[in-house]
Amino acid sequence: ILGFVQVEALNAPLKTEAPRDLLAPPDKSGGDDFGDPAGGSCAKVLDAWLAAAAAPKSVALLFIHGFSNSFNSGVQRAAQLVDFYADADLRLVPLVFCWPSDGKVLTLQPGSLNFVDGAVEQYRRDQADAEASGPALARLLSEIRRARARQSAAAAKATRL
Repeated sequence: ILGFVQVEALNAPLKTEAPRDLLAPPDKSGGDDFGDPAGGSCAKVLDAWLAAAAAPKSVALLFIHGFSNSFNSGVQRAAQLVDFYADADLRLVPLVFCWPSDGKVLTLQPGSLNFVDGAVEQYRRDQADAEASGPALARLLSEIRRARARQSAAAAKATRL
């Protein structure tokens, strides 16, 4: 599913690590799983992302979160990157690929030595989830390539000779 999510912007690059709130529930408008790869709802989300990134001083960013991150923490990290680079007069336009990490960070409990065992097990579960997400990421990359080709074709048609 592709869609849009609004995350609070702090507009304070020195507070990059500050948490941000989701401003609304995610808009899951791209739900056709690329059933129509040229004009379906997922294709339209990618087209909108690339169109926004084509604006002056803008850069498309495909962000893939790491282990121990939930959906919310993944999109919040992307928002932190947007805020950080805005100070450099660079507008990042993120597309966040969220894979089903358990989103858990383990902390050492006083007097406990089980942290390492728990951390290793958590890492292995996330590793398996990340590996299982490989085909979905490959599909997304393929569809981004297709969307870029559509964008280039549209620009070529709009150019007068």
